[in-house]
Amino acid sequence: MQNLSKVKQWRRAVDPAVELAGFDHRTGLAGRELLLQRLDQQWAFCTKQQLNICLLVINIGRFSLVRRQTGAEVDNTLIAVGNLVSLALRRRADFAGHIRVGEFCALLADVQPGGARQVAESIVSSVREARIPLPGAPGETVRVSVGGACFVPTPHHFSKTLLSQADQALDDARGNGGDCAVVFGMNDHPDIAHGGW
Repeated sequence: MQNLSKVKQWRRAVDPAVELAGFDHRTGLAGRELLLQRLDQQWAFCTKQQLNICLLVINIGRFSLVRRQTGAEVDNTLIAVGNLVSLALRRRADFAGHIRVGEFCALLADVQPGGARQVAESIVSSVREARIPLPGAPGETVRVSVGGACFVPTPHHFSKTLLSQADQALDDARGNGGDCAVVFGMNDHPDIAHGGW
């Protein structure tokens, strides 16, 4: 799993600027553009090979409180959660990114919905167990909600379908009170199963 924060400092100096440009400087994870580019590549590969592809969207709860704090507190929160997302991805092909304000994504290829749910739940529990202080709320800790979609892509859909389904699952997770994970499989969403998107 790519994460520049794990690269030795001297190594960063010799990396081409083009490679570094796609990564978020705070978390060391892929930035939005790089992650979406990788999503397109994995989507095409999984469509051709008829393999499952999964996208998890990880949302930091009550991030509006965090954003009101100093830059260092915001950075520390993002770095801590980003590291836990990165650690949850065990396979070299897995890919994580900082996609939106207070949100990360994890891209998994050739994984079954049950395996995707395990990864999502492990992210939720690892953030809970890390007890990262929630800036702006003394005595409280950071919690995340995870929404995901996992299915075999079809040629008449686009990769953004996966992102929109993961966002819907995230809405469900947040609607359940947060601090939980919801991952849609093919059978969980009839619009995907019947090609209605």
